[in-house]
Amino acid sequence: MTRITFPATARPLVSAIIVTHGQWPWAERALSALAAHTDEPYEVIVVDNASDDGTQTHLESGTENARLLLNPRNVGFGPACNQGAAAARGDFLVFLNSDTLVQPGWLPPLLSCFEDQAVAAAGPLILSLDGSVQEAGALVSPSYGAAPYGDGDSRERPEYRFRRSVDYVSAACLAVRRTAFHEVGGFDARYGMGYFEDVDLCLSLTTRGYRILYEPRSTVQHARWVSYGESRARDLVEGNRVIFSRRWRGRLGLRPNSLGQEGPRQLVAVRDAPATDRILAVTPEIPARGEPFERLLTVLVTGWPTARVTAVAARDRAFGRRMEALLDAGVEVAQPESLGGWLFERRFHYDVVLVSASMWAAAEPLLAGSQPQAFTVLVVEAIDAAEEQLARPVSRVDAILSSSEMTPLDNAADAAAGRVTIPVAAEDEASSALHTALADAFLAAGTTAQRPAVRPTWPSFSHLRRR
Repeated sequence: MTRITFPATARPLVSAIIVTHGQWPWAERALSALAAHTDEPYEVIVVDNASDDGTQTHLESGTENARLLLNPRNVGFGPACNQGAAAARGDFLVFLNSDTLVQPGWLPPLLSCFEDQAVAAAGPLILSLDGSVQEAGALVSPSYGAAPYGDGDSRERPEYRFRRSVDYVSAACLAVRRTAFHEVGGFDARYGMGYFEDVDLCLSLTTRGYRILYEPRSTVQHARWVSYGESRARDLVEGNRVIFSRRWRGRLGLRPNSLGQEGPRQLVAVRDAPATDRILAVTPEIPARGEPFERLLTVLVTGWPTARVTAVAARDRAFGRRMEALLDAGVEVAQPESLGGWLFERRFHYDVVLVSASMWAAAEPLLAGSQPQAFTVLVVEAIDAAEEQLARPVSRVDAILSSSEMTPLDNAADAAAGRVTIPVAAEDEASSALHTALADAFLAAGTTAQRPAVRPTWPSFSHLRRR
């Protein structure tokens, strides 16, 4: 047997923690993948829960520079992870199941999530062994507890390819700040052998004000059910679901009582429940980098990190690079065959809708029927569009955004209706000015958003909904 050698690191940035309980062939594959595909300064800690198939012997003879903690009895998944965390030296802990196979380039995207100090934990796109989605973030609800999002679907679908805030990410691969992990006391031992301790941990972190991110640029494969077998695992899931639901009854009561089984509308409602605001941009096509609408989307997704920002392009054209750039920035991108059908599936979903002026005539009746509650912003990107679209009265518009190179629109009807014109900043460094202008627009509309004196504290949009 070839020894699996890990680097001898004096000051690891990351501590990879793996709990084993039998099934050495899978543990060997997982450890080999970790050694082959990880470049950052890291250490490996393996906690064995009393394996009876020779796994402990294989660990001792088949690995080098891994710290081994060998338990005389099976203390359960969460407590064993806590043992590993107590021995860890890295700033970030990465918990990996013993049947998780990390893929090339898996770690840097996860670590990039922690550039935001408000982020305490992050997880990757988890794939099944056949390459289909196993979990693209996760969902919680009062009745069902928790479930993966996207299980069995194609990884190429855009809805699984953008970074977003979630309620939790699975401990099949869970990266967490070491300080935050210890701040909440680690995994709760009440979940015994395993399941739901990862959901519990993430909810505990969010109650402290932290955020949890799903990062699809990081991918791993997960075999699932290896340690206990599917039948025993499902029994553990059902038992711990009761414990979890009782412990978090108050928090779960704020979530939709569904996991989206009824249809697309319910599924999106559950997925977007963690978002503080839901912002929709309607464009004729996916904007190119540097175009006013692209700049606006970038400002929104960076300025309101807890919001769900979605861009729907009416024309069914595949702009691969444009789509990838927005997805990587954290913008959900949709190109439905029918804009009306797509909006109907998400009816009453959005707090704010931004519409390209060139789309207004076609989109206005669709939005009136599907998003009547939304604060509506008309985005004018060119003078000819302004002359064409605004020469006649524009109904249902609460604010108008225009490119900075245009003369501000002076429309008496708009002023009488309380609408304002906002210049769209031309440079990235002007995003703070755009935020200020947006805040002014919402203040003019009678909201409670506050414009900060120095650093923007991005206001919430949810109260802008029409009642």
